[in-house]
Amino acid sequence: MSGPASDRVAIKAIIEMSRRGSWAVAVTVQELQSRCRVSRLRAYRLAHGWTLNEVATRIKELAVAHGKTAPRLTHDRISRWENGDERPSFQYLDLLCQLYHARPDLLGYGVDYASNEDVPTSTEAAFLNQDANDANAENRSRMERREAIRGLLSAAGFGLSAPALNALDRTRQLMAETLERRNVGDSTVDWWEQRATQHGSSYRVRSAGQLIGDAVLDFDDLQQLLDQRQGLEVRRRLTSVAAQLAGLIGVLCVDLGEPGQANRWFHTGQLAAEDVGDRALRAWLRTREALVSLYYASPADAAALAQSARHLAGNIKCVAAAMAPAVQARALARLGREREATVAIQHAARVFEILPDTSNAGVFGFGEQKLRFYEGNVLARAGMTRDALQAQSRALRLYSASDLVDRGHVYLDRAVCLLRAGHLEEACQSTSRTLLDLPLQAGIGAVLAEAQEVRAAIPLRYHTDKNMKDLEEVIRVRCADLVNRQPSL
Repeated sequence: MSGPASDRVAIKAIIEMSRRGSWAVAVTVQELQSRCRVSRLRAYRLAHGWTLNEVATRIKELAVAHGKTAPRLTHDRISRWENGDERPSFQYLDLLCQLYHARPDLLGYGVDYASNEDVPTSTEAAFLNQDANDANAENRSRMERREAIRGLLSAAGFGLSAPALNALDRTRQLMAETLERRNVGDSTVDWWEQRATQHGSSYRVRSAGQLIGDAVLDFDDLQQLLDQRQGLEVRRRLTSVAAQLAGLIGVLCVDLGEPGQANRWFHTGQLAAEDVGDRALRAWLRTREALVSLYYASPADAAALAQSARHLAGNIKCVAAAMAPAVQARALARLGREREATVAIQHAARVFEILPDTSNAGVFGFGEQKLRFYEGNVLARAGMTRDALQAQSRALRLYSASDLVDRGHVYLDRAVCLLRAGHLEEACQSTSRTLLDLPLQAGIGAVLAEAQEVRAAIPLRYHTDKNMKDLEEVIRVRCADLVNRQPSL
């Protein structure tokens, strides 16, 4: 859902959260501005919980209190101001500033030209705009953390710095504490569920740094809601959203080269999924954890985790029912257990045929392009070259040209086919070309890990071959590029 209807749902959810969380007006205004298509003037009115008629009445009362004649002001005129169809006169703007205890530039009129030394930052201004009697230190601390998260993670572009990791982990810990310690309206819950779906669909469309920043901020808000007393059904639905967001953040941590951090987020997601008894979601999280082991740890651990995910999924028609055996097949193929691997990937393909289409679900789905990528990977390592090449060609046709990471994996699987067929020169050159063509971006670490697997599969007798030496140099350079692009710790 998008457009005015979704904005109304989002506004209602934010207002409800602000009341329950006793947010300062400036905090509520900031959230309305960043998440909904509203003017600053309207955001101030909504943050106070006033109708257009109430604002008109209050402005008239202010004018009379200052010894002036009550103006002839209607709600329609205020609406035109908020929509930008008309600009308030100086007298009205002054009254609006008095009403909202704000400067003209904060209401969207004019620009603040004061020097940085004379004027507080936007964060400080948010604190100064709080009611003088409001000494809510917890609210202030949370605002500071949110500003840090937004700045540190949105700028993460490729890797995560130590302060960013601290902010990330602190947010995760708060949710874990809430889940382990252990009333919003339906419209708010609906909005949260839609929000998680939107984030999942944005995976690989938005940069990992931008998406993880928004996802962690939403997770932070959700933790505040779950820390309050909720009805059983509301708590169940919100906790499911928390599990999804934790899983998404874990996947993004993998892409950003932080597998250890990813596993901690997957564990937090498991806590949430267990809390609501969602076996399908638990199986998906376990499958994602298996992928971390596949790329960064042990294929044996990956196979065991994927088998555990298959057990959790059972007979449920869910994403993990197809994805878990596919990941298990990849791990078994890496271990040289080729017959078991082909049986597992065939099972994944059969289950996939009876599942609803999830190709548009982003990170929470398992589309045919992913299935064919995994199928080509397994068959290449099982020596079934012709079938592997067919699966890889199908995957490349289905993948978007912009999905460089997964396409890079598929090209490396083609190199494995070439190597198996005895074409050493072509295999080395194809792998080198794939690595050199792939820009430094989130997810490249997993591609490099697979390239090193290709290199390790080359028989010892070829280790002095020029093509082999060239490939080793390309891998060395790209690994150095990866290290250099990581933030200093």
